[in-house]
Amino acid sequence: PGEIKACRRWLGEELEQVAPQVVVALGKTALAALLQTYEPQRLRLADFAEPFRHEEHWLVVAPHPAAVLRAGDGGEQRFDELVAALTRAHQLAPAAG
Repeated sequence: PGEIKACRRWLGEELEQVAPQVVVALGKTALAALLQTYEPQRLRLADFAEPFRHEEHWLVVAPHPAAVLRAGDGGEQRFDELVAALTRAHQLAPAAG
């Protein structure tokens, strides 16, 4: 989508300035922006269940919090996925522990 292309420059600058060890992508659009893939609808979050190295940092993929709230009957599972992803990100962070 257009917002990915429009904001990519700022995202790149922020990643360069902050130099995080771990980045959490909250949802497909965030993941697409980080991977510079401009068609988030082609991504499946399930394909990115494990953290992976991308450029200079670890990338952890999680469902977007709004998707968790809209999940209806699957809301508890989506919430657990979000919590698990954030826990993994914390474990990967150098200051963790």
